[in-house]
Amino acid sequence: MKTTSAPLLETKRTLIVLGAIFVFMLFVCWGRFQLPAFWDEPKIYFSQLFNLLRDPLYHFTGPVTVFDRPPGLHLLYIPWMAIFGDSILVIRSLSFIYFTAGLALFFLVISRQSLNIAMLAVGLFVLTPLVQVYAVQYVGDPQLFFLFALYLYLLSAHPKKWWVMAAVGFLAGLTREPALALIPAALSFIYWRDRKLSIVSVLVAFSPLFGLSLHLVRNMVRAGTPLNHLTILEGHLDLLASLDLRYRNIVSVIFATYRLLPLVLLALGCLVFKWRNIKVVPLDVFAIILVASYFVIFSGVKVCLPRYVMPAIPFFIYLLLRCCMMDLTKVQLKAVILFVLGAPLVIGNPNVKNGNVFYHFTGYQDTLQYP
Repeated sequence: MKTTSAPLLETKRTLIVLGAIFVFMLFVCWGRFQLPAFWDEPKIYFSQLFNLLRDPLYHFTGPVTVFDRPPGLHLLYIPWMAIFGDSILVIRSLSFIYFTAGLALFFLVISRQSLNIAMLAVGLFVLTPLVQVYAVQYVGDPQLFFLFALYLYLLSAHPKKWWVMAAVGFLAGLTREPALALIPAALSFIYWRDRKLSIVSVLVAFSPLFGLSLHLVRNMVRAGTPLNHLTILEGHLDLLASLDLRYRNIVSVIFATYRLLPLVLLALGCLVFKWRNIKVVPLDVFAIILVASYFVIFSGVKVCLPRYVMPAIPFFIYLLLRCCMMDLTKVQLKAVILFVLGAPLVIGNPNVKNGNVFYHFTGYQDTLQYP
């Protein structure tokens, strides 16, 4: 009688999970593929994208407006559009590919630590209606999640490919200002793993700053100020003293929108009783620093939309699950899995009106309102 080796069995499970994630995301996102551009897509993002598609130097030679954003997001799409065209379906299709690829890379990194945690983390993340809304939208935050996941995958699985990591970090910094959170997270990961920092590793860690600096220098030369629009960084500096705002942003935007409060309470309880059993690994340190950086940045932003924190949410879920899934029996493991996946489904999506039962729980008809 033939027996299946453990590595082969784990590979099969991984492929099944990744396939299920792809099918689920395709099902819940399909109806959004040909939706017209909405909210800030046409005014801020699509206008820049099509200008750059017509003129690659437009960011440096075109007129300066308050809607200018770092051009890295557009660089991710221009080669694809040059081949397949510039329709909304083409753009949203690539957004879907980037987001699902980010989920796959995130899953692969976490599964090296724990396959159960990886499955639960990705499952809980994709069950969030807001994730399904923005997975195909052209606004930068879902794409930044892909770059974060790719950067971490290279950092953990291919540490010697420092030039590829540097390119990904540079592009992340050129895509969104919060990519600067990668700097302390990467430095902490490398030091925790190697117990030292080399010049190369420090330069790789600071690659997001080099990418963002290109945009800031462009702003300084052309507009006379590095912060040409009300950026996340500028908004944060204006609101350092607002403790009430910080509290509301964290509780309403992060805990409520992503339905994480039940899991947070469970993780805190487990942490109190089992903190001595925690063995911190480099991945834990990376996630802690990345999430903490996002909390610091976005807790003080005057208007904090839930999509702003999307790139950090899966790492936050990972940390919560790490606290909940230490030294569990089979019965306890099943109970935790039932709670983690069941709680957000019971909460449902308050924004859905007149939807069928399935979509009430998955959130296909989710609006852009706060839940």
